[in-house]
Amino acid sequence: MKNKKQILKNVEPVSSDSISKRLAEIDCKTPELGDIARTYGSLLPLLRDADLHVARVSLTQEQALNKLEDRLPLLHGIDIGFDLQEMADLLVSLVYTMERNGGPASASSIRVAIEQGRLNMFDVASLAAANKKDRIEKTASAENLNPEFLWSLTQMALKPVYNAVRKQVAHLVEGADWDSGACPVCGAAASLGELQGNSQTKHLRCSRCGADWKASRLQCHFCKNDDHRTLGFLYTDDKPWNVRVDICDHCKGYLKVITAFSPTAPELVALEDLATLYLDYAAQKSGYGFNTGKELH
Repeated sequence: MKNKKQILKNVEPVSSDSISKRLAEIDCKTPELGDIARTYGSLLPLLRDADLHVARVSLTQEQALNKLEDRLPLLHGIDIGFDLQEMADLLVSLVYTMERNGGPASASSIRVAIEQGRLNMFDVASLAAANKKDRIEKTASAENLNPEFLWSLTQMALKPVYNAVRKQVAHLVEGADWDSGACPVCGAAASLGELQGNSQTKHLRCSRCGADWKASRLQCHFCKNDDHRTLGFLYTDDKPWNVRVDICDHCKGYLKVITAFSPTAPELVALEDLATLYLDYAAQKSGYGFNTGKELH
């Protein structure tokens, strides 16, 4: 493979102080997002400290490089082993914590369904592990629960699994070349971009597993368009100077980009995604859409 370089970084776990500090900054700079950020912030310690006893992933350096050369993420075709009961317990903790911290009514509905024995979180965890979104949504609908909320909750509870696997396999992608807008570890579409360091090198970030990989500043990460005449930026005048939206008039995709001189901790990437929610509104109002169709499996 050409242009050998390290595309992933290992980042130290985030501390409770870091979470609190970032929440205070979001509340100050974008008070309209304060409630949702605080609710999610209350969940971050649970996700950070969860131990789902993730099994070791059997993957050699050669296998990893072959996958990346074939434009496949490292976890393609791999069943990740972990403790389903621990995930079920985490799901319950997330629901109760969300409800206590002003979360949506859907959390309260799920809590009632759990207490009444109408919703078995072990069964839900098992379906999530098998990526059975349709089955989870059918289970929710049968109990008059919000199907999309229950699915999103399971994806949140899987974050510790993906984060643990990322820590295991990060070294396998050293020296690989990867220019996709999808994560080289888990295949999820990049949630946002970061301009890192004094040189402001562009990196893409995955909010599912926390991966960090280098990217070109001169092309669309979704459709690979590199015609500068159809690439541009969006800014909002009343928000922080260090955030923007990269836009592509070829595929009408967009990607939020922040300036972060040091990499955002993996556990905080989703919080940064929330903190820049107003950029999603601005981009979509201008006719651009987040290109979620570029997730790899």
